Amino acid sequence: MEEFLCAEQSETIFTITKDSIYCDSGELEYSIENDNAIVNSISAYTKRNRIGINLVNQLERIAV
Repeated sequence: MEEFLCAEQSETIFTITKDSIYCDSGELEYSIENDNAIVNSISAYTKRNRIGINLVNQLERIAV
């Protein structure tokens, strides 16, 4: 498990596990198959604070 602070939202800490990225405001479940990152589900518990965008950005960061 890896934890890191999101640069775009200094108060948000994201945690990465082998199949999810989550924070207090949302969660993204994913799988990686044949060098492809697949989003299985994404939930943002609060609106208009870019949590969904930041979750996807973090998946892109680890999928490289």
